[in-house]
Amino acid sequence: MRVWFMLVFLAISAPVYAERPQYQDIVMQNAVSATADGALLSVQQSNVARLDVQITGTATVGFNIAGPGGYGWYAKLCTPSDSDTAVAETSDSGVFYCVVAAGNTMQAPVTAYTDGTVTVVGRATTAR
Repeated sequence: MRVWFMLVFLAISAPVYAERPQYQDIVMQNAVSATADGALLSVQQSNVARLDVQITGTATVGFNIAGPGGYGWYAKLCTPSDSDTAVAETSDSGVFYCVVAAGNTMQAPVTAYTDGTVTVVGRATTAR
């Protein structure tokens, strides 16, 4: 009986080491056809933001971040998935990864627009 009790106790009190990552996709720009700030992506308690950018014409998307308290927007360097060179804006479609530790909120504004549409989907995650 004692052995059974100890096994049950250990199974219940054992720490959980692998935690499932939590994330939610946020549409930051939805087929916009003008300059626009777009929706905000919360990056609180996140380490990395993934931004999927689709530009079907000629436009520029910037990457901005606000720190705790949201006191101001600052350019954020993000790295394209097919490059090692970080950029603060893009005129090309692609997937971009941004280190956002200690940030509060991100935005991907369309800062220049000529034609076509722009869609940006963001996801903030915590890598462990």
